Amino acid sequence: MLGRVVLNQFLEDLDPQRYFWTEQAVKQIDREDGAHFMQDLHDGNLAPAFSIANRYEKQVQKRLAFALKAIQGPMSFTRKGRFTYVRNKLPWPADAAKLDQIWRERIKSDLITLLLDGKSLAVARQILAKRYQTTLKRASHMSPQRLFDILMMAFAKSLDPHTSYFSPLESQQFQIAMSLQLQGIGAQLIMHNGYATIVRLLPGGPARASKLLHPGDRITAVGQGLKGKLVDVVGWRLEDIVEKIRGPKNTAVRLKVLPAGDAPGAHEPIITLVRQTIQLKGQAAKAKTAVIHIGAKAYHIGIITLPTFYLNFQAKQDGSKNYRSTSRDMKKLILKLLKKHIQGLIVDLRDNGGGSLEEALKTTGLFTGRGPVVQIESAGGLTVLKSPRTPAVYRGPLVVMVNRLSASASEIFTAALKDYHRALIVGSRTYGKATVQTLLNLNRYLPGFHAGELKLTIAKFYRITGDSTQDRGVRPQIAIPSTLSDSLFGEELSPHALLWSHIPATTYHPFRFGLVRSVPQLDRRFTEWSRNNPKYTLYAQGVAHILRDESMTSLPLSLQQRRILRKHDDSIQLKLDNEWLRLDHHAPVQSLRALQKIKGFHIPDMPLRAAEYLAAQMYRMHLELNTGTNKH
Repeated sequence: MLGRVVLNQFLEDLDPQRYFWTEQAVKQIDREDGAHFMQDLHDGNLAPAFSIANRYEKQVQKRLAFALKAIQGPMSFTRKGRFTYVRNKLPWPADAAKLDQIWRERIKSDLITLLLDGKSLAVARQILAKRYQTTLKRASHMSPQRLFDILMMAFAKSLDPHTSYFSPLESQQFQIAMSLQLQGIGAQLIMHNGYATIVRLLPGGPARASKLLHPGDRITAVGQGLKGKLVDVVGWRLEDIVEKIRGPKNTAVRLKVLPAGDAPGAHEPIITLVRQTIQLKGQAAKAKTAVIHIGAKAYHIGIITLPTFYLNFQAKQDGSKNYRSTSRDMKKLILKLLKKHIQGLIVDLRDNGGGSLEEALKTTGLFTGRGPVVQIESAGGLTVLKSPRTPAVYRGPLVVMVNRLSASASEIFTAALKDYHRALIVGSRTYGKATVQTLLNLNRYLPGFHAGELKLTIAKFYRITGDSTQDRGVRPQIAIPSTLSDSLFGEELSPHALLWSHIPATTYHPFRFGLVRSVPQLDRRFTEWSRNNPKYTLYAQGVAHILRDESMTSLPLSLQQRRILRKHDDSIQLKLDNEWLRLDHHAPVQSLRALQKIKGFHIPDMPLRAAEYLAAQMYRMHLELNTGTNKH
């Protein structure tokens, strides 16, 4: 059975958007190779895989020859009909005739997108022909090494989404990434629906500092320097796009971006960034304070932003007494905040993709003291991991902020504090990754041969309650809307993801702060605050607009209808932006392009404002419980 799973994954990885294979071809390949595909891999026989790749290359050549001819043919932009551009979940097209229809619709839709960008029909045809020729060239020049990498990744992904194969070159790039010495813009990209899509902005990187790029944004063109020509990168391989974005430190790169949630054909701003080296210090924990006014009283809230659970392994192994780590830095920051007499604390784990398990345990202990934090099940059995034998550093009101990009070690920390009733969890459901990986250097098994590395899943996390966070994540007690769509982010979207499961709970002792009883009242107060806060209301409207657009999977094939659709979307966005300007005491603008020219204007972080309010209310409720009052 695994052989057929690997074979199907291999076919999908070659053609993720269903533009080249037909159902007939896929069934024929399965009949010819499905039964023995796994045995062939086991025996080192790659001939069937290379035969499939040759067949794929011929399909690409045939389809793109059809497309290049059709581009120059007569074209009507007034007919009804729609083109489904999100195709990765669709069944394979039935036959060649169905593929012809899909390609005609794709060509027309792509031309309309270019026309809406201000191009003439002649120029649009040239751009599209060049885009398809580039795709043909890249498919026709796929090296045996590249094909082997795709095949090995298909095999690894068929086991679970976090088992990965790194070729020697990819292994080198992975080590550069892990050392946090990237010279680029600090954005993690994936291919999604044919676009290089941002999934994470690294702290300390130019992309995050600009506040102009966001998860879900799609890069459509890249230009070098301040005046270099913008090169269309739609349809390129991801590694080629990344190579174009990276470059020497202190040099400029320009990105043309299709914003998150917008359909193709929407306004694409051009964003200029200066490449920088992204180092560990840029991802270290940082603290600040905020003053929240409720009625006539002011409340001082501490805020610690934690982008990752980091540990300088090398410095620790070398015996350095001052090595950097999350728990060490967090303890120092908490003590400094306590000297400022904070009345509540927020730990912001939004976009925190995880990191050191050891640091997740130690950081949890800063708020809980000694006790079990997480259970780990592996081939060797079940292990309960505990925080160190040290007392808690902070015992006051605590809010933890999470979102769909809070994963792995972040989920261990968040789940433990929720299960201990130690913190109020605020935001959106976390990612849902509860597996442990190890990195195997394959050169050890093949001396003298550069074989690359294998990242292998070896264990699974469980909460102290016995529930796993795998696939389901950690749910907040108070939800705050987010633009991070469930259709783009989350473990459950990954093919072959391990399923949620449950084991017996371990022995632990929840805190008796009355937090569980307080959550319904906190929720009622937050609901009242959000309804009466015009900025939060506007934020929620903006999120709803983005998610509504992001749920769209098809576009009209009429140029007039697409113009109406774009004008409607632009008018909604302009209305929202002008309302932000009004609330910030700025004059309104007449276009989305004009908004980019207003210096010093940024939409406030309303989820953080909400967390600050909740932290202050937790402190108030703590006083109310002690004094018997009930004012909000």
